Amino acid sequence: MTLLHEELAHERIRLLQEEVAALQWAAEVRRSRREALRAAARDTGRATRQEARIRLRGLRSLLTR
Repeated sequence: MTLLHEELAHERIRLLQEEVAALQWAAEVRRSRREALRAAARDTGRATRQEARIRLRGLRSLLTR
């Protein structure tokens, strides 16, 4: 293998390693966004349930007067 071929092979390996690192980073970003969206959905659901309880209490108090 000539020196030029060896350098080209090293360059290809380096570029592939960079591409793998970029793909891993993108996957981690997607994973963390997905987790954040799930957490936000849980929090929203929790807030909605709490608001519903408050409204029900208010309605019950109006009905029992």
